[in-house]
Amino acid sequence: IKGLSSAEIGTIVDHKIDINDIVSEIIELARLGFLKIKKTEKKKILGIKETDYELIKIDKIITDLNNFQKNLLDSLFGDLYVIKISDLKNKFYKKLPKLRSDIYSELVKKGISDGNWEKIQGKWVGIVFILNFLAIFLIISLFLKTTGNAGPVVVAIVGFIPSIILAIKIPRRTAWGYSLYRQITGLKYYLGKGKWREEIMEKNLFLEEMLPIAISLGVVNQLANDMKDLGM
Repeated sequence: IKGLSSAEIGTIVDHKIDINDIVSEIIELARLGFLKIKKTEKKKILGIKETDYELIKIDKIITDLNNFQKNLLDSLFGDLYVIKISDLKNKFYKKLPKLRSDIYSELVKKGISDGNWEKIQGKWVGIVFILNFLAIFLIISLFLKTTGNAGPVVVAIVGFIPSIILAIKIPRRTAWGYSLYRQITGLKYYLGKGKWREEIMEKNLFLEEMLPIAISLGVVNQLANDMKDLGM
């Protein structure tokens, strides 16, 4: 979808940024020529092979990238030019809050989200927690002690869960954002069915562009199978 990165597309669908979105953006940066991905194998005891991947940074002007993509490159490499995926374990998670903030800010800037989803969700979850605890406290103090009836307390505790779920769902898309959501949902269905194989003539280019999006939408296995069918 024109003007959106794969991570933004994945976030529009489910309101959250997960590991699939991050991985898809790494693949997208490779597709755009900002890094290379090299598979490495090392033999261990009993001839068992250990597979790893090297990310190799390529010097290229980054002015056309959005803030999320720029910070992702910086988070991956820092001052280095070659890193291993295995070296990022137990380190990279520290960079995620900033990357999430970048994505949410981009969606606000593009008029897709009605405010920063992360902040809105955090605010309402906090409000719901406070109101629920206050309600339970008042019921116990004013009702349970005088009547001995624990029913209202049970109802208040049970109601805690759906109220938290509603608070999580409060962040919303704008009208434009919802239109994009419907388009992305259609694209996800389309990729999952593989119908495009016979309808798209420039298959190599199309597959290359769709791979990061397929990863962010969770249909990469289907796309990989389609690529195999095409002999790629």
